[in-house]
Amino acid sequence: MLFRLAACRSRGDSSTLEDFKLPYCHSGPSDCTDLLSAVQTLRPTVLIGCGHTDGPPPFAFDQHVVGTMADNAHHPLVFPLSHQQPECTPQDVYAWSGGRAVVATCAQGDRTVAEVDGRELHPSQITSTYIFPGVALGTLISRCTKLRDEQFIAAAESVARMVTDEDRAAGAVLPPLHKIRDVSASVARAVAQKAYEGGFATDLPKPHSLLDRARAYMYNPQYRRYR
Repeated sequence: MLFRLAACRSRGDSSTLEDFKLPYCHSGPSDCTDLLSAVQTLRPTVLIGCGHTDGPPPFAFDQHVVGTMADNAHHPLVFPLSHQQPECTPQDVYAWSGGRAVVATCAQGDRTVAEVDGRELHPSQITSTYIFPGVALGTLISRCTKLRDEQFIAAAESVARMVTDEDRAAGAVLPPLHKIRDVSASVARAVAQKAYEGGFATDLPKPHSLLDRARAYMYNPQYRRYR
């Protein structure tokens, strides 16, 4: 479902939406006039807030909304990502879902925010750092002439594969940021591999190990000491 400004958008009133939003705009009942009624009627398992307006978001994720999400799925995904003011806090989501919700935010800093049944929950931080440095590096090491959708899909899948069982047990959907160099190298390998498979990589012949090539190209912030 797609909520925009004041109501749930359906296929019938989608003429003003950008093309990339249309896949999320579905035909549905006309009584979904607010977020709670839509969550109750359509029973989504993922809720993402992505408002970019000044001030509070138009649709807050309150206790009723998050509680209904927790009724819809054992582990609902709740991502309050609005920049100016998030729809809710991770602490609230964990409290309202009994610690079952999977949370991601745009917030930086210490994200250890809750302890449920003796385990600490760490919401992931959503940031383009996971994808774009690796995409650029993969483009560089393959000298590819195109960037296609399948390369971005491969990049996303590469990040997902680096999430460990330990990360998931702590409520994370992304690997920890302190592993970002390993993440970027893995993403670069995936992007370059797709370039070679598609025939638009120009750095030939293909290196024996794209991962080693990616690591060799990465900047190392190490400096000599001068007396």
